[in-house]
Amino acid sequence: LAVQVFLVVGGYLAAQSVMNKSISHPFISIAKRYLRLVPFYLFALAIISLAVAVSRNTIHASWLPNEPSFWQFLAHGLLMHDILGFEALSSGAWYVAVDFQLYALLIILCHTLHTENHKRLSIVVAALCAVSMWLFNRMDELDIWAIYFFAAYGLGVLAAWAKRSTFES
Repeated sequence: LAVQVFLVVGGYLAAQSVMNKSISHPFISIAKRYLRLVPFYLFALAIISLAVAVSRNTIHASWLPNEPSFWQFLAHGLLMHDILGFEALSSGAWYVAVDFQLYALLIILCHTLHTENHKRLSIVVAALCAVSMWLFNRMDELDIWAIYFFAAYGLGVLAAWAKRSTFES
């Protein structure tokens, strides 16, 4: 249940960062986010891997992850370890990857559907929330993709946008 809360908050914060901005170069926005996120993420994974390597001699437990390979570390750096079928180096690694996918999807939607009054964009986000909740979220094999979690993330996005809405009854 905590994951859903993090996703709603993540969607809310992401929506605030793009609110009232025209996104003319979506891939540059996505690349900037990647470059802000991944160096610290890889540093944390390296520290975790080092701690596990040191602990492996004293802790003989099945829950310790295996020593990472170069390809496994690279897959984590590309935020695609689950998609490529690699074991996670940390229990939170999947969240970082999925949150990045969700942000990228939001940026592409904002770029593609941007209008002055944002109605079309809001309708599409709400529709994706519904489809995610009633269709994609029921398919366990999709739990490595953004669309599986879009219902919670999208609700955060809609909450942020509702705050700035000029809707009148």
